[in-house]
Amino acid sequence: MTGPTITKEDTVFLFERASCQSIGSFQCASKLESGITVKDKIGDAGDNNYYYFVMPSAGVAKIQLSPVPSGSALYLSVLSEAGSNSPVLKTTYGYPGETIAYFVGPLAKDSFFIKVDPPSNAGNELYSITYTFIGDDANEVNNNFAQATTLIPGTAKSGTILAEDDLDFFRYHLTTPRVVDISVAPVPNFLSNGYMTMETYKTANSNSLQHNANGYAGETITLSEGPLDTGWYYIRLRANNRESTDKYNIVVNPDDKDTHELNNIFSDATNLSANQEITATIKAAGDVDFYKFTASSNASGKISLDKVPAGFSYLYIDVFNAPNNSSRVDSKYASEGNPINFTTTQPFIAGQTYYLKVYSYYSTQQSNDVYKLKIQQ
Repeated sequence: MTGPTITKEDTVFLFERASCQSIGSFQCASKLESGITVKDKIGDAGDNNYYYFVMPSAGVAKIQLSPVPSGSALYLSVLSEAGSNSPVLKTTYGYPGETIAYFVGPLAKDSFFIKVDPPSNAGNELYSITYTFIGDDANEVNNNFAQATTLIPGTAKSGTILAEDDLDFFRYHLTTPRVVDISVAPVPNFLSNGYMTMETYKTANSNSLQHNANGYAGETITLSEGPLDTGWYYIRLRANNRESTDKYNIVVNPDDKDTHELNNIFSDATNLSANQEITATIKAAGDVDFYKFTASSNASGKISLDKVPAGFSYLYIDVFNAPNNSSRVDSKYASEGNPINFTTTQPFIAGQTYYLKVYSYYSTQQSNDVYKLKIQQ
């Protein structure tokens, strides 16, 4: 095909340049501008048509070709470089009369190539091809741990899962040990009733998965994590091969109800004085609270917890006379909404340190409600 480029309204009728040494090659690729529809035709059987487009910034590209000319299936591929061995970022096919359309990305600011490959199609039937730049997700590209977007605790950021193979990674930093609440809302409306998955990671490694939760369109996904020590933590969002142009918001909120974390093991037990009332939570699944108390006299102690927080089938209090699990001397429990009140069966020894362990029988249970703990002697 030879001749000038003719522009008519929003449509460009594109013809291969006579100066190209190899018509139907990467070297003769024609540029596509975002939002401008280009019309072209296959020509001889076995010919390929090539195009390129430039991403002005990180984002997603929508590629559409319609209709597929007569003949057999036609393949539409996006490549990262100009060459037959270039990595194919995405490819799909359509049959005569159909429309091929998909999102590809997220892509960095760069040039990319499109290959139209018709195995046996031929002729002068025109098809239309369009590239559209979508750059309304300011956090792209964040498709892996190394590119994770930084979240400031308490400040929400928005994002999209636009291309079906898109992944969004985030990270946040804690300067003090605490529990955090992570929420994503609303879950975008994905095709075919797809759902979103949020996964939390202890390190920048897929083997450090901590928890995961799913949500459907319009819902809020929430996970409570911790207690966590100081450091960096990671989040991954995915949509199980679905895509949506809808935006979501993600936020990490530190929980300030429990100022005694991190006290998940004997050596980190929180100091508890006689007649001191402590307010705390079993906020995240698997959380355990340890306390230590030094007896002031040779007498039994009276231990009280105001009520088992909502969400727990049972809550336990164990008493130890040394910092190890084999030294338990007492244990009491109660069901949701009920108090735990008991006097130790053996007298304390003045000057000796004792330990209390507050925990749920079921490690998957958690609650936003606080409990109040006191020991008297």
